Amino acid sequence: MRLLSVTALAGCLALQAGGAEAWGPDGHQTVGAIADQLIAGTPTAKHVRKILGSTLRMVGRHPDRTEGRPIRQERGREAEQVPTTPAAPSGWSTTWATDTIVVGKIAFADVAYSTEDTHHQWKVTLPPGYSEMKENLQREQLIKAGARLAQLLTALFPQ
Repeated sequence: MRLLSVTALAGCLALQAGGAEAWGPDGHQTVGAIADQLIAGTPTAKHVRKILGSTLRMVGRHPDRTEGRPIRQERGREAEQVPTTPAAPSGWSTTWATDTIVVGKIAFADVAYSTEDTHHQWKVTLPPGYSEMKENLQREQLIKAGARLAQLLTALFPQ
């Protein structure tokens, strides 16, 4: 049952990052690697490895069946700065989804859409600096997702 819970919740967190495209197929592995760094050396890490038979980073490859790029140490340090979500774990998903909606509004701010043409299509005009803003949002969302996965696993497998 816990394997199913861990797998389902990891998938949900990966989807959260997916709103910003999660760096393509590398996003799942990035989130897992960040969570691995945050729970390293704890009983939680031992429980996760026992259930999954691997690290979260390696299991994160399975949704996409691809090799990811190496996870830099600074992402783990940045994830340590992500505040833990207060209250009971049962309310975390609502808090996290709300945060994702807020970030989504930022991602689409100043994007202009034409009226629908005869082919039922719209022209989208991105504001100056959009690519850099998008990459920064993606990075921040992946770091938050890794930190939240670590928090969730720590709640499931307390010290």
